[in-house]
Amino acid sequence: MLTGDMETKVERRLILEGYDLDSDVLKAGHHGSKTSSSEAEDIYGIKVYRNDVDGDIKLVSDGINYQIIMQN
Repeated sequence: MLTGDMETKVERRLILEGYDLDSDVLKAGHHGSKTSSSEAEDIYGIKVYRNDVDGDIKLVSDGINYQIIMQN
């Protein structure tokens, strides 16, 4: 899911309106700032990649499967 500059208030609205937001990969909205998402990643054991820590991050997909490639 690519969220652009979506912030928490829009995320909540989509949830309340019943949109199917099930995703394997989420590109954090609003550059990953504290207003970009409402849940902390450690609650769900989600792996988080960050450019400032991990360098360049690529997601490569054939439309069915995907692979995360990091280039420091």
